Amino acid sequence: MLAPIAALAALAFIALPGTASADSLGTWKVVGGHIDQTNGWKTVSQHDDGCWTTTWRDSGTADASLAAKDQKLALQDRVGGEFVKGDGLVAYEGDVSQDSQYSLRYSRDRPGDQCGPPIESAPDTSGCGTANGELDVSFLVTGDQAEPEGALSKFGWLDPCPSDSTLSNLALAAPSQESLRKFRRKDEVRLSGQATNDSPKYATGPGTDQIDNAQHTYIEWSLRFKKVRQHHRRHHH
Repeated sequence: MLAPIAALAALAFIALPGTASADSLGTWKVVGGHIDQTNGWKTVSQHDDGCWTTTWRDSGTADASLAAKDQKLALQDRVGGEFVKGDGLVAYEGDVSQDSQYSLRYSRDRPGDQCGPPIESAPDTSGCGTANGELDVSFLVTGDQAEPEGALSKFGWLDPCPSDSTLSNLALAAPSQESLRKFRRKDEVRLSGQATNDSPKYATGPGTDQIDNAQHTYIEWSLRFKKVRQHHRRHHH
């Protein structure tokens, strides 16, 4: 089993003077849940070194299928802050897979042999494939909902396996369809959400000149909770 890594950068929440304290929702046990994410990209880019123009064509996919681990979490309803008290993380485990493919074409800028052969080459993709491990995901409170802090970043378990999809910067909001008010009225609560992003600006090819880039990212998640009852000892006099 590989060591846990943080999938998402933590968002700092700074308490201003006079800000109310976090609104506790109590302690809950995670009894189920998952995160499924798929990401695909294609890029065409070029680089001219003065002797050769290299045209890069690459494509790839990065997928995750993660199950929530059994855990007890102290939850809070604090807009703009972490959904989970303490480190703010929900623990998952499962499989991630990535496939990256590169194709290079060279055209000579100058006649003759004064430049020598082209020096650009495809990156090492020997680490691509499937791996199993643990992942900690940060959840935030937005309005009356909770959501993962963003798309899962590139997976460090697969190395070397380059990606030209900038997952770590991808703006992807997938708030829960359900209200956090459920935690005040019920002993069992399910949260779920999904989102899609197709903006090409989150895919960047290796060349300095970007020609035609595209990406598609989809995330779907759910969490099931059961309330942990606090047992109070009776004092006998």
